[in-house]
Amino acid sequence: MGRISAASGTPRNAAVCILLAAIIGYGALRLVFHASGSDAFFWGSTLGALALLVAYLLVVVSAAGALMRPSGREMRWLLFIPALAAVAIAYTFWVNVYPPQPGAYRMIPWIVLIWLCAPIMATLFDPRLIDLVASGCLAVRARLKED
Repeated sequence: MGRISAASGTPRNAAVCILLAAIIGYGALRLVFHASGSDAFFWGSTLGALALLVAYLLVVVSAAGALMRPSGREMRWLLFIPALAAVAIAYTFWVNVYPPQPGAYRMIPWIVLIWLCAPIMATLFDPRLIDLVASGCLAVRARLKED
């Protein structure tokens, strides 16, 4: 997965796996919920929006962690800003998930949760994956510095 393509500098195997997962996921949802092809756009948009909300929440938590460092003790009052942002993000996520929507939209939050937990579970089963991904990231960084 972490191997970088020499021709393009991208993790081609990882990109192919993501594409295959998306195609299989859309196909399964279409079969189960008997939807039209245009529904795939809205499903993808909803999946992406929910995943971005989680990413934004992680950024806010990171910002709060940076403010908690020992060098920033006099700035702790600034934790109010990431806390407020976290509440806004959590509320936005909640109103988009609850109450459960009909059809495929009932499954989409679970798909996002599984997709976000998959790397964590994979590294729990095989901790060597952490080193493999890290070495791939270092290779990309080295290649970018060369260019």
